[in-house]
Amino acid sequence: MDSDVVVGLITAGSTLTGVVLTGLFMLGAAGRQAAAAKSQADAAWAAGSKQADAAWAAGKSQADAAWLAGMMQAQAQLEVSRTTAHEQALAAERAARRTIYATWLMLTEAARTAQQERNRALGTPQGSAAAQAFAAAMTTARESLGSVRLEGPDAVSAAAVDLLQALTAATAADPYPAALARFLTESQAALHIPPP
Repeated sequence: MDSDVVVGLITAGSTLTGVVLTGLFMLGAAGRQAAAAKSQADAAWAAGSKQADAAWAAGKSQADAAWLAGMMQAQAQLEVSRTTAHEQALAAERAARRTIYATWLMLTEAARTAQQERNRALGTPQGSAAAQAFAAAMTTARESLGSVRLEGPDAVSAAAVDLLQALTAATAADPYPAALARFLTESQAALHIPPP
């Protein structure tokens, strides 16, 4: 064998060995690079997943807080509406009572005036007419007493009965002023009006 052939074979063998070794090294480096890329991708996926979970949790927490705030606001508005309706009902009840009590006072005052005119007219030609006017005023007051009793409360009803009886009392002392004061006190208490 010729020395050129041997040199050629050695050169070819060396080149082939170099290519194989370089290929093996490149293959190993490519495998490591692929493993590193996979590891990096896995880490990015895990970080993205954690970030998405955190965003989901934060969004859900905000939604829950908004829902709770909305419910609390709705409940507060409902309570305001209930309170307003209750206050309006109480105001209407007080207005009805006030009207009944005022009518009762007007009728008893008319009966009181008729009583005083009857007493002044005793033994005069006007005595009979004054007695009839007093009887008519008492009939109207008695009829109105039913409204006061229905409206109540019991303390006002009792004071109204006492006031009516004071108009027909046959005593030396006049019980009407005390009975009137008691009725006014009880009716003001029922209407939640502070005394003067």
